Amino acid sequence: MSRVGPNTICSRCTARQQWQRSFSTTTSRLAISPESPNFIDVPRSKQDPKPPKPVVKGVLPIPKRIDLPDYKAASFVEFLDKTTPKPRDRSRPHGPDADLLAWKQRMAASRRRNLAQGLQELAIREESTKITAQFRAERKNYKHEILSNMPERRDQALTTPSLANSVRQILANKNRKTEFDIFKKKQIGSRKERKYANAQERKEQQRKDQLHTLYTHARHFITTEEALDAALEKTFGTDENPVRWQGRGLSVWALGGQPPNVQEMLNPDKRRNAYNDLEGNTQYRQRMKQIAETLTGGRIV
Repeated sequence: MSRVGPNTICSRCTARQQWQRSFSTTTSRLAISPESPNFIDVPRSKQDPKPPKPVVKGVLPIPKRIDLPDYKAASFVEFLDKTTPKPRDRSRPHGPDADLLAWKQRMAASRRRNLAQGLQELAIREESTKITAQFRAERKNYKHEILSNMPERRDQALTTPSLANSVRQILANKNRKTEFDIFKKKQIGSRKERKYANAQERKEQQRKDQLHTLYTHARHFITTEEALDAALEKTFGTDENPVRWQGRGLSVWALGGQPPNVQEMLNPDKRRNAYNDLEGNTQYRQRMKQIAETLTGGRIV
């Protein structure tokens, strides 16, 4: 067994001494963890703060609008009597189901009593709510009237920039309507009315023109099979006598003329003059038709 010197300690004491050693100069508080709010010392007042108000969970619902009479009047009692009528047969039940019938009577009486009590409380709550709302509104109006009629404070009077009398009158009368504003508003209203009346008149005239056009075209409507056959023969002709394009030929090229050949391509002025003559005749006929419709006041088919 080895002998331990006077300046040495055992291994267990060495481990304990190393575990209690701290790297900081301040004393360590091992009983309180860093996550605790008491880890840092905060000076507190000697007098405890005022305890907070308890949180009220939930609020009473708004009473439903059931048009109850005044709970202080005699009509409210009549209303309750009609709403919760008492049973006509008040005799005690007897027989094998007497207990069940007695329990049902007690339940019915409890429901009537609860309904009457609930209606009375609803009426009282509605009346108290109206009184409270009216009191708040009157108090708010009273405060607003006092503040609006208060004289100007001394500091505002000394710090407000000076304004000319003309500017003060403009600022004071900017929300007031003058006679010119009223006249201008009436003038704008009458102008809008005339504009609306003119637009309605144009719509009505356009509707009449469309109706007249429909009436003039009604005689050409196809309503029978014979009229349909006649229209087909007139448009396409028959196999023996087919309809020709402008009386020139059976091809569509007869309508606008044949395709240009090499000679016409070399002389484009000649073909352009012929096309202009045809287009001018078409425009002339359309113009004469519009003039005739304007003079007669009707539609020409």
